[in-house]
Amino acid sequence: MKTMLGSGVKNQILEQSIKVFGKLGFKKATMMDLAKAAGLSKQGLYLYFPSKEALFVEAATHYLDLGLKLVDRALANRDICLEKRLLNAVDAWFGRHYETFHGGTWDVIFTANNISVKDVDHFKHAFQQQLADAINEGLPAHAYGSCSSKEIANTIFVCGLSWKEQYTSKEVFLNQMFRCIKVCCRTPGEKK
Repeated sequence: MKTMLGSGVKNQILEQSIKVFGKLGFKKATMMDLAKAAGLSKQGLYLYFPSKEALFVEAATHYLDLGLKLVDRALANRDICLEKRLLNAVDAWFGRHYETFHGGTWDVIFTANNISVKDVDHFKHAFQQQLADAINEGLPAHAYGSCSSKEIANTIFVCGLSWKEQYTSKEVFLNQMFRCIKVCCRTPGEKK
């Protein structure tokens, strides 16, 4: 998946499309729905994208790419502790799904994985690497115990991936994720 952000119109289409897919789901969203959200005619939308699938792939790529940028920004804030930075990164990656995907439209994530699993995996691995790099910088080496920073990042990622659909409230999800992060980042001998 390559993000093509050359024109303002194309950016508008991508940003509005992910909202439509998030509201209606991939299967129910039509090219007419997508065109209307972008302020275009259906024919005008076809000038930019030959099919709903092509638009979806590029919109999903745009959404995931933006997610990595938001994660980077969250982790760059050195004025707060590592655990809070990791939580902000989790919120930037998973938390925004609560605003984007509504009641039963998680099929968008399933569809993205099916259309281009290799490309989606690239973004997932990049997110985990961002977490691992922050953990490497923020925790003393002895803190990992028998786990590597990549294993800790993977644990945080897997919990977020599993729990984002389990909890209907972003607040409850983030509270649970903060507990997970605190446990994962606890140094040996540190009290609860």
